[in-house]
Amino acid sequence: MSSAYLSAHTRAWMQRLLPAQGSAPAGDMELAAKWPDTIKDQYQWTSSLHYVNVPDGECTYNRTRDCPTYAPKTNPTVRIPLACVDGAVLNYTRQLRSGQFDGRQLTAQERTDALRFLIHYLGESVFTPHRMRCPSPRACAWQQKHSLGVFLFCC
Repeated sequence: MSSAYLSAHTRAWMQRLLPAQGSAPAGDMELAAKWPDTIKDQYQWTSSLHYVNVPDGECTYNRTRDCPTYAPKTNPTVRIPLACVDGAVLNYTRQLRSGQFDGRQLTAQERTDALRFLIHYLGESVFTPHRMRCPSPRACAWQQKHSLGVFLFCC
C-alpha cells in the first residue's frame, strides 16, 4: 500500500496516529504494517484474523459461515465475533471511524494500534494470494474475475 494515494487530510491524520520511529517518519505505513507480526506471540488471538476459511467446494464467501466467533481456549468466556480478516477490517475500521470500542472511548494508543492492525490486515487480504477450491474451472474463473482485490488460486 502506498501513502501516495492518500489525500493530504488522511496523510496528516495518519501522521498524528503513527509516530516517527527510528529512521521511519511519522505516518509510515510500512512500519505500521509490520507491527502486528511483532506482537503476535503476545496476542495469539490475532492469528485467526489473518485469513478466511472457505469450505472445500464452495466458491463464494459467506460471512456467517466463513467468519465465525472465536473463543480462546485459555479463556472460553471471551468471544471474538467475526474472527477472520474480513471481520478484522470491519472491526478496526469501525473503531477508527467512531473512536470507540465496546461502548467506551479509545485511548490514543488504542487508536494507533487499530490503524496498525487495519493497515496490516488490508495488506494481507488484498496482496496475499488466497487458496480456494472451486467446483469447476468455469466457476473459479468467474470468482477470480469478480473478486474485489483478492487473488484466488483454485485447486
